[in-house]
Parts: sequence; structure tokens; C-alpha cells
Amino acid sequence: MRTVPEDIARKLVAGADRLTVGFEEARMDDIARASGIPRATLYYHFPSRQDVLTFLHDAMVTEYCRTVVPDPDGPARARLTRLFDRLFDHVCRHPGAALILVSNIGQLGTLSELATSAADPLAGHVEAILRDGVRDGEVRHVDVDIAYTALVLSTLANCTATRALASGEIDRSRRISEWLVALVWDGVGAVPS
Repeated sequence: MRTVPEDIARKLVAGADRLTVGFEEARMDDIARASGIPRATLYYHFPSRQDVLTFLHDAMVTEYCRTVVPDPDGPARARLTRLFDRLFDHVCRHPGAALILVSNIGQLGTLSELATSAADPLAGHVEAILRDGVRDGEVRHVDVDIAYTALVLSTLANCTATRALASGEIDRSRRISEWLVALVWDGVGAVPS
């Protein structure tokens, strides 16, 4: 795959939202039409549909790493909510590309490769917020490793984003972030009477 110019990259990611067929059935002609990139130009940069999928993944991860970042200051609960807001906002900006990636995750690598890759910094950000919260007395010290707890919370956020995207409820991202953090923060146990 050749280096992709910025304007073609933007068109391709935006075009993913306009595909009228699923990516599994999409031909290069469909991708060219949806993105507005001439077919010859598309083939010049991407010899195959798999190369387009790999590019979409890399482009989404690059933007994700740039935009889904925690605030350095403030209470841990508010920082966690804003971090999850940024995750949901990222998915809202590119719902078609996000659905394509989720639907074709098996083509991007094995589950163990994806689960252990450094491609998802969310767990690291959540871990930093939790550590700050423990230090500041806002978060109780968990009995298991904080890194594992952060991984569970980031997985929960990513799965919630995927579910909201698939169900068409992703546009309610602010409410989803607040609900998710409240669920984690307050737990699901009954309030003592």
C-alpha cells in the first residue's frame, strides 16, 4: 500500500458512512462511488479491499489516539466521564467506518493479537485516572491489579460504544457516558434502607 494523501484519506473514511452495502459485499467500485475517489486512484493506493480495511483501521486508530485523551486535572469521576465522552464522540464522527471495523474485526487480526496490541490506549488512560483517584482518596484501592481493572472498564466502554452504534443510540453519547460512569462508580447493589 502506498502513502495515502490526506484528502484521499478523509474521503475514504467519510465514504465508509455512505456505503450502501456492507463492507463484506462491497466491491472496489462501491467504495470508489461512496468515497468520491476515482476507481483508478483507489486501486493505485489500495491493491485490494483488504488494504482499504487495513487503512480504515489505521486511520481510525490514529484519530482515536489523538482525540480520546484524558484531562490531566479534576475529580476522577468527571475525568472518566469526559474520557468516555471522547470515545463516544469519536465513534459518532465516523459511524460507518466504526461499524465496518467492528463487523470485520476478524480480518484485522486474531482476537489475542487485538486484545494484546498497544492499539487501544483507553485502558492506559483509565488506569492513570484510577491511580490518581486512589491517590486523592476518590477511588478505593481495588483488590486486583489496577491495570486489569482499567482494562475491564475500557472494554466495557468500548463494548457499550459498539452496542450504542449498532442500535442507533450512539447520538445520545453524553447520556451514555454519564450512565456508564455512574454504573461503575455507584455499582449495581441495592441502596441500604
